[in-house]
Amino acid sequence: LVMVDDASLERFGRWPWSRTTMARLIRMLGERYGARVIVTDLVFSEPESAALQQLVTWMRKRGHPLSDELAREIQADDADHMLARAIRQSPARVVQGFYYYSSAAAAAHGPAGNADPVRGNLFDHLVDRSGGANATVRAVDLNTNIPVLAKASDAAGFLNFIPDVDGAIRFSPLLVRYDGFYFPSLALAAARAWNDGAALTARIDPDAVEVALGERQYELTAQGMAWINYYGPAGTMAGVSAADVLTGRADMSLLKDRLVLLGVSAAGIEDVRTTPVDVLMPGAEIHATLIDNLLNGDFLKRPDAIYLLEITLMLGIGLLYGMLFGRVVQRTHGVFSLLLLLGIALVAHLLFRQGIWMHIVTIELQLALTMMILFALHYGRELLRRQRMRHAFASFVDPAVVDEVVGREEEVGLSGDEREISVMFVDVAGFTSLSERLSPTQVVHHINGFFDAAMPIVFANGGCVDRLTGDGLIALFGAPIADDAHAVHACRAALDLERALEPLRPAFEVLKHPLHVRIGINSGRMVVGNMGSSQRLQYTFMGDAGNTAARLESLNKQYGSTRMIGEATLAGLNGEFVCRELDRVVLVGKTEAVSVYELLGEARNEARWRPLIDAYARALELYRRGKFAEAAAAFEQSWRQFADAPSRQMWQRCVALERRPPENWQGIWRAVAK
Repeated sequence: LVMVDDASLERFGRWPWSRTTMARLIRMLGERYGARVIVTDLVFSEPESAALQQLVTWMRKRGHPLSDELAREIQADDADHMLARAIRQSPARVVQGFYYYSSAAAAAHGPAGNADPVRGNLFDHLVDRSGGANATVRAVDLNTNIPVLAKASDAAGFLNFIPDVDGAIRFSPLLVRYDGFYFPSLALAAARAWNDGAALTARIDPDAVEVALGERQYELTAQGMAWINYYGPAGTMAGVSAADVLTGRADMSLLKDRLVLLGVSAAGIEDVRTTPVDVLMPGAEIHATLIDNLLNGDFLKRPDAIYLLEITLMLGIGLLYGMLFGRVVQRTHGVFSLLLLLGIALVAHLLFRQGIWMHIVTIELQLALTMMILFALHYGRELLRRQRMRHAFASFVDPAVVDEVVGREEEVGLSGDEREISVMFVDVAGFTSLSERLSPTQVVHHINGFFDAAMPIVFANGGCVDRLTGDGLIALFGAPIADDAHAVHACRAALDLERALEPLRPAFEVLKHPLHVRIGINSGRMVVGNMGSSQRLQYTFMGDAGNTAARLESLNKQYGSTRMIGEATLAGLNGEFVCRELDRVVLVGKTEAVSVYELLGEARNEARWRPLIDAYARALELYRRGKFAEAAAAFEQSWRQFADAPSRQMWQRCVALERRPPENWQGIWRAVAK
């Protein structure tokens, strides 16, 4: 490609250039750089105006004689003749271009048509067996170079492209029918010139056109179209600036013994087209691609087997989905469909790499439509099934989590299964005594306010409300939806609950009853699921670890704490919260001692709690060693310094133990009340 680019216009002036410059360009290409074939993606349909020529025309109109010297000057000043001589005398064979008009309206707005200059560029032999079914492209008129230029070479071809419905150039005609004759395209004429004028023949059938250049044959559509095999976006073809050729700076190796296509790529000249590989590709590069396709015989093809493959795929998709939808497609939630879409695209891509194209869009759309129809039918049935399941499930699982549970019912043990969960018991401190002073309506109003605040906290942390207990609730974490971080979420809910109750405190203070809740949390393996009778179901838990949570909630009263957790819960927190050990206790109904802990806050606030934790730990160590007097003093100091209720309770206990020391003290406290 030798392109008149922006650098060329900057160096030699605006376009169109004088034909003297074009003549020099062709001489440089043929004589200095040794191009073998020069193809011009240009049309010179009108003579170039020159000042001397205008003077001579004026003199002739008035009958003034012309001297021999003036005649010689006229010949030298005639740019059209200079370009014609450059074309005629060039050692390279020059192929010129022309346009055809496909409609009378277009021809009326173009330069006057003249087919005579290109009549010598017809096919060597052509057989038309199409009869009345001839579908080849038809021209109503031609726009050629002026005769003096057109007759300077014996090779020419039309420059027209035919865009697809979206404006992209995907295919191009290799021949056009005009006035009973057939003319080759510029690319076909160029390939003919490169092959030293090899015989150019064609056979036209009703459903196909076959063109032959020497021994090579090309199968075209019934319209005479070839599918262009683009090698890449604009710039893929090697290009040289026309300015470098004219100034002698071009690389000889890029031009010597080459087929050179001369075109324009400068901005604003509008010789660009949209293609499937680039939205702005110079027309000359599209012609060059066509020439390369012709010389290498690698146009895109659609063999008969491709039609069979496409039909097989379209029928097979429907059958495949019908057979596998319930077993594979539905269970993979569309992944199978996506893989199938990608698989078909991969097949099309591999075929395209071999120069074979298929109607992938039609097949992919058919696959997508089939998928949407079947998924619509499936989800219609699924919605009905889930509505029935939601109605049944809501009788034993909190309605706020039913939607999530129904969507993941494969994780839900509807008949009871064993898993690791955390159970949280919550109780409003002193609400029973408060209710004795209130009317039933007031009791309901205040406890409902508590539930309205507490239940969203449970749900926001992934929990499920097992049941309401009059003045409290029981929540499960890790059931019915499995959750590896159930202990973390349970403790976060306990902390969030304290903040959520702030708006309710003023109403309780009016009743002279501060609002406090006691929380007990414990984790472990429990059975969760549908329990009860055939008439009444309850989604709940069973297991000793859950019973321990109930004991911890009640044990808060003996320690003055508000959030007590067990050892298993502490082990599952992964350091996300600050906790302190309160004591080792044998719970009511148990024989083994367990360590109990108070949940203080988030790990990021550890510095706030560290002095209290350390002070309590020192006092606890003295307490366990049986040094009750020293422990009492340490607990008292912790209580007074930090206003810590558990320290006050332990101080009172140590004072009592100092008066009546127990026998065989092991540092373990035995709880005496639930």
